[in-house]
Amino acid sequence: EIAQCLVGSEMCIRDRLLSNVKGSVLSIPFKGTHTAVIGESNPHSGYARVSLLDAKKDTVYVSLVDFYSKYPEKAIRIMTPEMPEDNYTLLIEVTGIMPVWTDKTKAVYGSDNSFVTVDSIYYF
Repeated sequence: EIAQCLVGSEMCIRDRLLSNVKGSVLSIPFKGTHTAVIGESNPHSGYARVSLLDAKKDTVYVSLVDFYSKYPEKAIRIMTPEMPEDNYTLLIEVTGIMPVWTDKTKAVYGSDNSFVTVDSIYYF
């Protein structure tokens, strides 16, 4: 279970969210101007769709975020653009898309799954 916590003047989500279920959505309401999503990229990860909804539930930002890397790395995966201070909802959706590619010999490279791993979310 993900617990909310207060760190100074920043809100964050602690513990790890890990899912490869296509269509799974983490929905986090917050008041502020922007967010930073910290997570792990690794050989088992895929893409997440990160959206920001305003107080009227209109989509004001959306981006496809790549959680794949050949080697595990924990870092900021996305920082949303700064908006006017207001109430927003951050949505992180597992797309089920695995980044894979081939070379001329048809050897397959890339992820072996579509996990999205979120370690923390900061609100500013």
